Amino acid sequence: MPNSLEKRLNCVPIFELKDYIVFCYVKTIICQRKLIGKLLCSREKVEGKWSGIKDIFIILAWYAISRFYLYSVGVRFSTASLDNYIQFIDPFLLKSRFAESILYSHTQPPLFNIYLGSALKIFPGGFSLFFHWTFLAVGLCFSLCVFALMVRLRVRKSIAHALTLLFFISPEVILYENNLYLSYPAAFLICLACYFLNRALESQHNKHWFGLFAICGALVLLLSFFNLAWYMLILLALILGLKKVSKKILIASLLPLFMILALCSKNYFLFGKFASSLGFFNFQVAKMVIFSMPSDKVQELIDNKNISALTANEIQHPFYIGQAAYNRKDIPEAGIPLIDEFYKSTGYPNIESKYHLASFYMYGKDVNYLFRKNLKYYFRTIHDNMLVYSFPGPTDAHPFPNRDKIAGYEDRFHFMFRYLNKINSGKLYTEKLWGAPDFKTIKYDRLSVFFLIVTVAFYVSLIIFIPILLISMYKKGEKDIGFIPSTLFMWLSIVYVSLVGIFFSDFGQNRYRFYIQVFYFVFIGIAASNLLEKFSKRNAPK
Repeated sequence: MPNSLEKRLNCVPIFELKDYIVFCYVKTIICQRKLIGKLLCSREKVEGKWSGIKDIFIILAWYAISRFYLYSVGVRFSTASLDNYIQFIDPFLLKSRFAESILYSHTQPPLFNIYLGSALKIFPGGFSLFFHWTFLAVGLCFSLCVFALMVRLRVRKSIAHALTLLFFISPEVILYENNLYLSYPAAFLICLACYFLNRALESQHNKHWFGLFAICGALVLLLSFFNLAWYMLILLALILGLKKVSKKILIASLLPLFMILALCSKNYFLFGKFASSLGFFNFQVAKMVIFSMPSDKVQELIDNKNISALTANEIQHPFYIGQAAYNRKDIPEAGIPLIDEFYKSTGYPNIESKYHLASFYMYGKDVNYLFRKNLKYYFRTIHDNMLVYSFPGPTDAHPFPNRDKIAGYEDRFHFMFRYLNKINSGKLYTEKLWGAPDFKTIKYDRLSVFFLIVTVAFYVSLIIFIPILLISMYKKGEKDIGFIPSTLFMWLSIVYVSLVGIFFSDFGQNRYRFYIQVFYFVFIGIAASNLLEKFSKRNAPK
């Protein structure tokens, strides 16, 4: 973390923190080896399942080597987001008025801000190191989870090792793992939820069902992408599909459900809306419609008082939100810094302020009109969003930390976009994919369009292949009780995240795709293993 922020927080560096974390990290690996093995090795008697502790050490080895190498080439964990990301509560308030700020936070679910605030209070002089080591721990657990999930879904171990390694040395993982934001933990939790679903279906143990719903509840408390309706759909699907254990499932879901309802109720009583987060939906949708309109059409709607000039102006950038209300100074003081202050102590806008909330409500009125009368412009944005989805991420934050350190590697890794990057003067990732206006300036030719079509076709083929496989296995009377529901969960997660990102976000669909990117790798493993199995049977001696 920059020294300036540590000084603002009146921090005293804690030099012992690094040694303490390293000690805990090594002790966890050595002393909990049997626990990890038990977590991942419940089906060693079944052919193709996790067979021993050797696989754990293989993953530990390449993970450690790859991370040491990244450090040697200059990749460093960035906590700059603590200063400038509008999704985070002011770090000064997290340290000085933690409970009050969490209570009155409303634009984002609270879990990640609780994590940030806890670190600032517990490690006031070493929170940067704490954040870095926790993200490394998440990455290590994530890699183990991905491999275990693949093996449990009958992916050959050699293929599972190769795909797990490929995923965790991909530029997206490298960049997200070294940036303080919630995308990386969210991707891990979604994968872990699928793993616990598979375990719960096979064991029917209460602890596995509770683990599944605890993780799903954590996702709702972490990301507005996942909400109460999403949680209830999972619960209802499991209860209706597994009536014999429906009581067990319902009991396991109650505590996380209570916490979600408590959050929604808090927002209802304080801000008048029963939801886990407020505001950004109206901003995103208004931006999607207005950005696709000709400027004279926008001005006509303003002149006719169909929409407000405030909405048309403030959606140009998130930093403009609430500016008009702030300039009017006509909203009474609440006596709560998180609500009253327009700017954070870092100088960036405080998206939790009363001025921003007033603007969010204003956008809601205009969105209703835009949806009813100008839907064609909304669908124009949908077309662009579908295209953005297929591009490598992350691309909607500029400059993204560490991107310059791995620029050459990123260009080579995404070989299908290497030519497109070349004809755009090497600025595809640093400029062209930063925002919707820049995206429209990308230059294409026939060859680059061909590569893009192949990439899109690859994603589509995976999405089509999985339902066909599941239907075929169901008709054949598949005996593995965990395979079909777990694979279906991954497929539905891809569909859900993709559709929500494409239809309700103005840009950055490839960032949202990262939440479920690992499932594409699992599908590749399943497809490759199935093809190899068929090939082996065809060529086996009769």
